[in-house]
Amino acid sequence: LYHLVAGASPFVGRDVDEIAERVLSGEHTPLRLAVPEVAHDLDAVVEHLLEPDRQHRYGRASEVADDLDRVLAGQPPRLPTLLVEGAAAARVALV
Repeated sequence: LYHLVAGASPFVGRDVDEIAERVLSGEHTPLRLAVPEVAHDLDAVVEHLLEPDRQHRYGRASEVADDLDRVLAGQPPRLPTLLVEGAAAARVALV
């Protein structure tokens, strides 16, 4: 989705090892920096898709589809939640 919107991969490097390291660390140019006019809500969905920590990503493809439908309808995405010491807490996207 990042590549579709930005026209480039979120993870770049000199070689496969460097790219893999960036994928694992989550080091990438934020979508809003690559494409400043992108909607904040779409940016939030894409950033959650790129999270290196599984707990911070969507758990199911249907959740992604639902959030993309919401963004297209002008509604805010629900975004995944993560469990913090057994209690559900909404994850706050940084702007």
